Amino acid sequence: MRKNLILFIYRNFVKIIVNLIILVNIRKIIDTNKIFVNFNSFGHSIIETSTFFRLYGSKSICISVGSSQDRNKYFRELYKPNILIHYWLPKVKANRIHLRVHTGLMIVNSIEKSLLIQIFNPGVRFCCESGDLVDQGAKQLLVGKYQISEEKAQNLIEKFKQDFKESSNVNGSSISILISNKNCQKINLSKKMHDQNIKYNKMLSRFNSLFGNNKPNVCTLIVRKSKKDWSGVGLENYIDVIKYLHQKKYIINVIGDIENFEVVKRTSNLANFYNYADYGINSKLFEILSVLNSDFCLGDPSGAHVITHFFSKKCLIMNNISIAQLQYNSISLPRIWYDQNGLRASKKMHFTDLLFRQSPLKLSNKTLYKPHPNPSAILLQVLDLFLKTIQDEIKTLNFAVDKLADYDSIIYYSERANLAKTFLDELH
Repeated sequence: MRKNLILFIYRNFVKIIVNLIILVNIRKIIDTNKIFVNFNSFGHSIIETSTFFRLYGSKSICISVGSSQDRNKYFRELYKPNILIHYWLPKVKANRIHLRVHTGLMIVNSIEKSLLIQIFNPGVRFCCESGDLVDQGAKQLLVGKYQISEEKAQNLIEKFKQDFKESSNVNGSSISILISNKNCQKINLSKKMHDQNIKYNKMLSRFNSLFGNNKPNVCTLIVRKSKKDWSGVGLENYIDVIKYLHQKKYIINVIGDIENFEVVKRTSNLANFYNYADYGINSKLFEILSVLNSDFCLGDPSGAHVITHFFSKKCLIMNNISIAQLQYNSISLPRIWYDQNGLRASKKMHFTDLLFRQSPLKLSNKTLYKPHPNPSAILLQVLDLFLKTIQDEIKTLNFAVDKLADYDSIIYYSERANLAKTFLDELH
């Protein structure tokens, strides 16, 4: 009973806020052709918002639901002149994911039933649900860039969805198609973002003076860590990588899950290694500015990698979990899968049963396979090759490995993306 009362009060609170948003933005509402309420997590939300603006143009409106502390807060400063309106969630003790999703659905319902919308712009309709939106964007990309028929594109999307579903992978295939091709969103820094970028570069110049380089060599290390044993293992896994980059006279910025930054930096004696506090900039804003100003990015697969995609930065993803999920302008070094006895899965198995999988796989004979992080020696080997070719274009290759050369493979529809040859060599 109490829970129902709280939901009733909150639902009406959302209606009031939505109507206030409509009134404040009434001129934009009158002119808009589409409204999209985006309440997915960071990563997905950025891809979806960019796709939405690409499909529906500058008069479309995106309402982004999230915390005022999210990275999304600062993307409004990058999407101009596109209209992105933030809806801040209340600061209450609750499951943030469920709160975001439920609030998003309430906003959709409030706008659909809004008398103000019906009065001022009765012709406006929602573009579609987020899943349909990314499918539409992926279909347009496949038809336009890869010159295949609409029927073929639709069949491919359905096939890839089934491949992901059978592998228990929750990341939709259409998102993977979009992130493995160049971001078409035109990027404009607002004055606010431009001023913050100046502040960032002043600090970067100070750090660079320690090296005496004419121009800063800077990269961004993206770290992901969670309780899942197949997710990122954290900053400790990259200590040798950081030291190697320091020897190459790189300034290394770190973003992501870095709660233990100070301890790791001190105990491992890491030099030229910085986080947001060193720059005196908000942590989420720093993530955007660091990637924007980096020569390249590297590290764990993470939602933060969408920032590198947004700015079309060269990227080395060093512990990719799903082999088939590549990113534009990137080289991926996937993890290798082992069973509970330390026996490596076969090469064939990596490119069949494990191609789209992220979570552990338990066979009928109770053999359990998990993806293992790459050791430092492999990370350094791939990084060395990556740095030697950093000035070259990362080109799309023919994936002449088992079934990957097949036109029906999702990897075939990836632009300037590749699997690290070291990964393929390790499977022999």
